[in-house]
Order: sequence, then C-alpha cells, then structure tokens
Amino acid sequence: MATVKVSIGLFLLRIAATKFYQRVCTGFIIIMSTYSLATAFAVIFQCYPVRAIWDITTPNPKCMPTQVLLGLAYSYSIFTIISDYFLVLLPVGVHQPKLHVCV
Repeated sequence: MATVKVSIGLFLLRIAATKFYQRVCTGFIIIMSTYSLATAFAVIFQCYPVRAIWDITTPNPKCMPTQVLLGLAYSYSIFTIISDYFLVLLPVGVHQPKLHVCV
C-alpha cells in the first residue's frame, strides 16, 4: 500500500507548480517511505531467529511482546488513515489555471 501512496506522491511532485508544493510532496514521500520500511522491518524481525515466526519448533525464540505488535498495528493504521486524507487534499493545492503537463 505504501508503494501506491509513494507513486501518487511522485506523480503529484511531477506536476507541482510551486517550490512549497514540491517540498510538501517530497516530505510526504520521505515520511511515508521511512515509516513503512521501519514497520516492515519491525514485523519481519519481530522474532530472533526470524524463522521462529513460522516454525514453532525453534528452540528458545525471543519475540516482541504481543502488546508491542498490537501498538505497532494501531499506529500504522492511524498513520495510513491520515496519509489517505492527506493524499486526497494534496491535489487541491496544485490547481493552477496555466498548468501544462506533458504526457
């Protein structure tokens, strides 16, 4: 899902009319990419060794507590909802009467 949002952000960056709008789009892309990668790594490496996630016969696994993973899921959901609304409102600022986009 993050790749779709980043690609929309890159498209909006391409048609940005002002420097401020370019900075807002770039900031959104950086924040979305960073948070999504951090969440993905946290989920992938939630247990040591990693195979303990799917192999219950792994001896002495060390995993994150369930409450931490639940908090991560809630925070990512909230972040996703906020970024969805942000992407809906972001194109409003690009409305320029003389906008020329080469396709």
